[in-house]
Amino acid sequence: GGTECLVVQLTVTQTGNGWWSCTSTAGSSGNVWSVTLDKLYAVSRVVIHNRQDCCHSRINLAKVYAGAVYCGDVNFVSGKSAYEIDCGGAIAKSISVRLPYNYLTLCEVQAFGVPSDGVVLQNVAAGKTTWQNSVGWGGISSRAVDGGISGIWGRATCTHSASAAFNQWRVNLMDSFVVDSVVLYNRLDCCSSRLAGAKVYVGDTLCGAVEGVANVYRISCNNVAGSVIKIAQEGQYLTLCEVQVLGIPVEDLGNMINIASDGKATQSNTGWNGVAARAIDGNIANRYFDGSCSHSGSPNNAWWNLEFLDVVNVKTVVIYNRKDCCAERINGASVFAGDVLCGTIAYAADQDVYKVDCGSDEVPNVFASNIMIKAAPNQYLTLCEVKVLSNPFVELGTDHLVNLAFQKPHHSPLQGGVVFQHVLWTVKSPANGQQVLVPTQPVLDGGW
Repeated sequence: GGTECLVVQLTVTQTGNGWWSCTSTAGSSGNVWSVTLDKLYAVSRVVIHNRQDCCHSRINLAKVYAGAVYCGDVNFVSGKSAYEIDCGGAIAKSISVRLPYNYLTLCEVQAFGVPSDGVVLQNVAAGKTTWQNSVGWGGISSRAVDGGISGIWGRATCTHSASAAFNQWRVNLMDSFVVDSVVLYNRLDCCSSRLAGAKVYVGDTLCGAVEGVANVYRISCNNVAGSVIKIAQEGQYLTLCEVQVLGIPVEDLGNMINIASDGKATQSNTGWNGVAARAIDGNIANRYFDGSCSHSGSPNNAWWNLEFLDVVNVKTVVIYNRKDCCAERINGASVFAGDVLCGTIAYAADQDVYKVDCGSDEVPNVFASNIMIKAAPNQYLTLCEVKVLSNPFVELGTDHLVNLAFQKPHHSPLQGGVVFQHVLWTVKSPANGQQVLVPTQPVLDGGW
């Protein structure tokens, strides 16, 4: 059907050593084999050739992935030498095989597909903040996003509710994503039927329910956008041995980066514990008692300010409004980049996010050392998240050169063991010959 075999002389890694023409891991726990493809492909299927002289059944329940996308399990059949796993055209640049509870031996892996320029799905739930309404037997909610997929309770990677009443588990993705599907890993050593009937939601939108008994379930969410994934089960214990959320960001920022966390937030005054820093905590949760929205203490001349140590390029300011109450208060709020009025928010009942552009055709690049948001007269100011989008490739020019070392973290022998953030800067020379200072990825370490 026009597909090509992809795994040819490519970079391969595994957790162990191999003999002859078959790989073999050194241990029987937590094993992974992976291959990096030379470019993006739409992967139709993966074929695994099993060892035939010994230990045939070890391959049972090996899990196959195209990138972050779970394709399926190998189900061992006596006398069968090759297993074909359907990947459904998943866009990926890598193929991996994971076997968390046995030695992993692979005598050949073939991946078939066609080159693609499609969008790669990512697991956007890994390591994110989780919650569940009860905890039993030490099965805390964060276990479901810890990367462990063994499904064995004794390995401490599964959640567990305290009772068989109504149960709910959530993960906060911290930003809005288009969700393709949610993958649930079931408990294998006991009680596998308990997960049947569990419902999966993106926000309040139902994606679907778990049907039957299986090791892994992939529930389609049909590209619903949201920032919170919920799994609910009624009349039964809820145990999740891993949850993966496959999705992509709602918006491709291109060259833009959010620099809000580089600033220091203050506000006119504080009410109901809504400190200014909540608006740049990276969490777009828009219900106040989730603890992520700022709140002024008075409606008189309420303002919120984000101060940067240096002058920055400001393209767009994005404001996430409160949703559970009082959303109309944002109406008439004014956004400033330094002394430049970027715009005024016009409240709309069906709108939760407001984007205010600071650049214009006449002045495409605005530079400022602070962002200020002023509430309309006699109105409280509540901000559930503020993003400041900046283009780091914009030329600063001589009028905006700054001391990049001023008040930045430094290292001395007396500060051993402390983690610092060092921002690395690169001087680039575009075709016009002018030099541009570009911040590269921050480096976290214990010193230089």
